[in-house]
Amino acid sequence: MIVQEVERKMQSKYGKKGREIIRWGQADLLELLKKLCKKKNLPRCLYYINGQLLPVAAAVKKIMSLLKKNNTIIIMSEYRGIKITASSLKDLREKIIQLLTK
Repeated sequence: MIVQEVERKMQSKYGKKGREIIRWGQADLLELLKKLCKKKNLPRCLYYINGQLLPVAAAVKKIMSLLKKNNTIIIMSEYRGIKITASSLKDLREKIIQLLTK
């Protein structure tokens, strides 16, 4: 349901370019990470990506870059409560959705 909402927003906002962004998987990952911040009531939406603290948009770019190189990623929130380890985009999405539905 979340992914469908993101697809609709991206297509209406960016047209064909929005579809490309969706295919790359960045748009829905960005929205999922933002929703995770809200659900956990984090004061700032910052994540450690393999030890580097980044705002959510930069974190998504770093995640995509690392996953394209077949690296395992470790995502932790700036404030305690979130820790995710994943080696694929599909695995990462599933883990985030699990956290959102708890």
